[in-house]
Amino acid sequence: MKKVTFISIFMFLGVMVNTICAQSLKKLYFTTEQNSEKKRSVNETSYLQSKLNLSEKFTFQNKRNSAKEILAEITDSLGYTHRRYEQYYSGIKIEHSDIRVHIFNGNLVSANGEYASFEYLDTSVIITTAEALNLAKDFVRSLINNTSNNYSLNSYYNPEIVICNNQTNANDTLFHVAYKVDVYSDEHFIHEYVYVDSKNGEILNHISLIR
Repeated sequence: MKKVTFISIFMFLGVMVNTICAQSLKKLYFTTEQNSEKKRSVNETSYLQSKLNLSEKFTFQNKRNSAKEILAEITDSLGYTHRRYEQYYSGIKIEHSDIRVHIFNGNLVSANGEYASFEYLDTSVIITTAEALNLAKDFVRSLINNTSNNYSLNSYYNPEIVICNNQTNANDTLFHVAYKVDVYSDEHFIHEYVYVDSKNGEILNHISLIR
């Protein structure tokens, strides 16, 4: 009886872990040799699309920095060229996706990184950009325990629509369409990326940019 109970608990915990990880970013790693394929000269984004069995709604674009400039590709001393891509769904960037493609003599050799794969996501937006900005500022005020408007909160960039996980609720296993809001205060030495759910205004995540 105890053995059955233990197995049941173990299976239940396994289901819970799988549920929590249901829509998190997945790890990617492959080499052409590893998959019994010859090195090939291909369009790497098309190859990734096929390799990962993704629908046409998923695309890959060159990874950009915070100023929206394309990150330069790098060719190392061995002659390998390394390019970075980020993943999009229906034209919306999937936050923290990062695919590194490695090419030698014009042939795709390997790839690694983090990507998303899901069947469907409702990409409609309900709350406005202004509402998202105000919600993000209210959240930052709560972080510094000051809900007054007597000091300035600013933003370097206009809020960006992205796809991300809910990092504030472990029971929420779905991806969300969110506003990524840049908020900073010189007075309180704080700078945050705040992710605001585009449908209900819930705070999904925040990342400090000050180390």
